[in-house]
Amino acid sequence: MSPTEQLTSGIRYFDVRTAGKSGITDEWFVYHGFFGTEVKSIMLETRKFLDKHTKEVIILHFQHFLNVDATEHENIKQFLMETFKDLLVPYTASLVNQLTLDDIWQDAKQVIILYNDNYIDANPFLWPGSKHTYNPWPNTPSIPVMIDKLDQWYFLRSENAFAVTQAILTPDVETIMLNTNQDLETALAQRVNPAAAGWLRGHPAGLHGVNIIMCDFCEYSDIIPTTLQLNYMKRRDTEK
Repeated sequence: MSPTEQLTSGIRYFDVRTAGKSGITDEWFVYHGFFGTEVKSIMLETRKFLDKHTKEVIILHFQHFLNVDATEHENIKQFLMETFKDLLVPYTASLVNQLTLDDIWQDAKQVIILYNDNYIDANPFLWPGSKHTYNPWPNTPSIPVMIDKLDQWYFLRSENAFAVTQAILTPDVETIMLNTNQDLETALAQRVNPAAAGWLRGHPAGLHGVNIIMCDFCEYSDIIPTTLQLNYMKRRDTEK
């Protein structure tokens, strides 16, 4: 799915794993084992979507980097500031767990950027990612093991952090050897996403519930509409 397709479908959190290439400056690519699309094009496409949908709020999480030195970090941050400058939600540590969508809408903002803590400096528009995300990785190819970990972690989040539920499987050597004729999309995502959607149905959204769902190949199963339904249920309960 393209960035616009993902945004249109309802996705509002993006784990932007960023890599540079040797000998190339001021160009970065999404990276997760392999180089993907150029980061700049994704961000510019995202900006176009936000300009057309002025009440939509997204979170961009820059937590993992490869081949990105201090100079390139400054270039990345400068590009993000220039691209989203008027839409950025400023960071105020004491108000993180009090911030609401109404607050963001009132200020006509739309973008929260979580960035690797080591490279934030004093930028008032970059949120320290490690400090304000609870983001444990299941690191297993097993659905039952993943579900068990999600159940344990569900009760451990901080009220001062976004709780990221990583509903993903990670292959081990045995998984790779047993699926040499399949890609990871087929071998893992198509199996785990329906199970993740089922897990979500039993957990409410909110400060003490589900916050952010991370999954691979989100177009498989009804994980997106299930997540959206949690939001609708939360709003309905709030309005009672």
